[in-house]
Amino acid sequence: MQRNKLYAHNDEQRILSNENLTDRHPILYPDVQEMIDFALDCTGLILGVLTDVNHATQYSNIDDWEGTLMLTRLGLKYQEYDFQQREKAFEAEMQRRLGGNDNGELQ
Repeated sequence: MQRNKLYAHNDEQRILSNENLTDRHPILYPDVQEMIDFALDCTGLILGVLTDVNHATQYSNIDDWEGTLMLTRLGLKYQEYDFQQREKAFEAEMQRRLGGNDNGELQ
């Protein structure tokens, strides 16, 4: 019985002390951000389990900027080449339909 009284009185002394818990252990912005991220991860996991749909929270190549930019440039070059080929094919088709020859004159 004495043990319970000891803990009860210590708790009362701690609660009634002038020292504030937030003064001793302040909650900083990184702590809040970590809690928010943890909550988002948990809710995403729960929603994924319930709906059987799981979305990636971060791209796998997020740190590979050079590779991403290189592939983007390559894609733009291919797009330009593809556009030129389609333009040539369209012009050839129009020449054929209009009955023109290779130098652009109508027959």
